[in-house]
Amino acid sequence: MAPFVAQIKHGANWFFSQTKDAILMLVPWWITRFFYSRPLDFTPPPGILRHPESVKKIAVLGATGQTGQHLVEQALQQGHEVTAIVRNPGKLTAHHDKLKVVEGDIFSADGLKEHIKGHDVVISCLGFPPSFLGRVTGYTQSMGALVRAMREVKVNRVIVMTAWYTKRESQVLLKVPYLVRYVLLPMIRSILADMDEMEHFLDGTQDIDWTVVRPPGLQDLPATDKEFRTHEGYYVQDAGNLMSRGDVARFMLDQVNSDSWVKKGVAIAAQ
Repeated sequence: MAPFVAQIKHGANWFFSQTKDAILMLVPWWITRFFYSRPLDFTPPPGILRHPESVKKIAVLGATGQTGQHLVEQALQQGHEVTAIVRNPGKLTAHHDKLKVVEGDIFSADGLKEHIKGHDVVISCLGFPPSFLGRVTGYTQSMGALVRAMREVKVNRVIVMTAWYTKRESQVLLKVPYLVRYVLLPMIRSILADMDEMEHFLDGTQDIDWTVVRPPGLQDLPATDKEFRTHEGYYVQDAGNLMSRGDVARFMLDQVNSDSWVKKGVAIAAQ
């Protein structure tokens, strides 16, 4: 009887653990981003200032979102010049000598090119809600417009955030926890499908130096000093299912002056 009870308890603990992780992965990802804003802190942490040669002009899409705000904050702390291209400038009320906030149509090449001209890199932290009745197209449409704009103004570096599990293949999902596979992923499949299509589009470009950053579930927490684990694939095996948005922003900014992941998709975790 004792071994049987132990198995039941183990199964129950596993179930509740996976349920908790699935909920935590889902809620911060696409629900809270529409109701969220926080004051930005531009004070550079000790030792964070960059050498002048590594300071870049960065255009940011999705700067008013949760991850975007962390990225803008860290970029300015590091001394970069930032142009935040937003749909509603009133949502980004921060002021900084190296921050320019402009209104732009993320689905229009003409509306983007004037704002990214002269920049070294574009970073996209855009996010779109799932659709339960139709397709999500925001990722592919915005990236198509961005690439057209980049070609017109001779900007060829883009770093974009997607997520784990964008590829819907059995070998990718083989080790995904049960509740994530059968509860969470179906709920956000419309998002992941559009992310996958966008990644495929970038992979077909010859003239764009792209990097796709795939984090796990996101928590709205600041950057840490944790080490990154990376995998050129769709998830990081034996890694936690959650990661702070601050750490995602930190990893994306690290790619500004690195060619380690150019023309590659990289799954990341921090621990």
